[in-house]
Amino acid sequence: MLKLTKLLIIALICTFSPCLLFAQQPDFKKTDAYARAAPASVGKNLESLNNYLVKGQTDDIQKVRAFYVWISQNINYDVKSFFSGNIAIRSANDVLQSRIAVCDGYSELFRTLCYKSKIKCVSVHGYAKGYGWTPKEKVHDNHTWSAVKLGNDWKLIDVTWGSGYLSPEGEYKPYFEEGCFLGSPQHFILNHLPTDPLWQLLPCPVPVSLFLRDSNTVKPVVAALKPCGNFADSLESMLALDSMPRVLLTARHAYAYNPENLEPLAFAYLNYSAWYRNKESAKIPVSDYAGQLRLSENLLVYQTEARKYFKKIGTDRIRNALAVCERNIFDAENYNKRLRAVLNQQ
Repeated sequence: MLKLTKLLIIALICTFSPCLLFAQQPDFKKTDAYARAAPASVGKNLESLNNYLVKGQTDDIQKVRAFYVWISQNINYDVKSFFSGNIAIRSANDVLQSRIAVCDGYSELFRTLCYKSKIKCVSVHGYAKGYGWTPKEKVHDNHTWSAVKLGNDWKLIDVTWGSGYLSPEGEYKPYFEEGCFLGSPQHFILNHLPTDPLWQLLPCPVPVSLFLRDSNTVKPVVAALKPCGNFADSLESMLALDSMPRVLLTARHAYAYNPENLEPLAFAYLNYSAWYRNKESAKIPVSDYAGQLRLSENLLVYQTEARKYFKKIGTDRIRNALAVCERNIFDAENYNKRLRAVLNQQ
């Protein structure tokens, strides 16, 4: 039981978090009291909840603070789903109705409330150090937090860590944590490592090897960082892309930053292939054999890339995805042969 509990805490990073006291905050007493006093009736749907929480707030910082406080007080960690191994992807509405979530659900509810208030917000996937963490642990995606744009700057928020923690017995303990709200990038990087290094929001991204060191070693290095590129512009350019190209670009960044991070890139190529086919196929008449061949050849490139990375992963868990790639590649190669034969006869 204790071993399983320790694994749970490490994997989910829903523990008493080290982001406490990292941020110096404005006075949110009025906003906090208002969010905590929300009547049960406003939490029945997303519209009524959003309308209540933003009412009377003077700026976007107050609005996102109200979202943060309400979620931390009303959503509990879904320990049962994790123990069962049945962790489903939940929409913001699912989270609101059930009042339970894992970190993806917390961040999705927060993102949705921001979206409804026309506040830019992104769910950031990555790796985090929680209770029981050791430097020997393999770095892979195990947590989700949020980045929100306030004015001209992106700020970091971890609603899950701000809501509570798991006890050594695996019980969820609600506990409001101040420092997980608008924590500085210099403090977040001590225990949050985004898959895409752009979301470190630092003057220059730190390598995985430094992140794995203890905080006392990391702090002075981070404090002395000097700019090594225009990451703000790179971030805005990436966010201007359509959803699927942005996912693929993020996965490429992640792999370049940490070559052990194969799975996001493999699935990104696989999903991008399907998105690209749906987007481009409607533009090409069925009788345009040359156009059909160009499209199919491009799809073959993406599928081949996906297969390459799935093979490098080599685990049973991705067996079905690899089988899909193999079948798609086989079909595409045969289809291309037939198209070339038709074109050669013209």
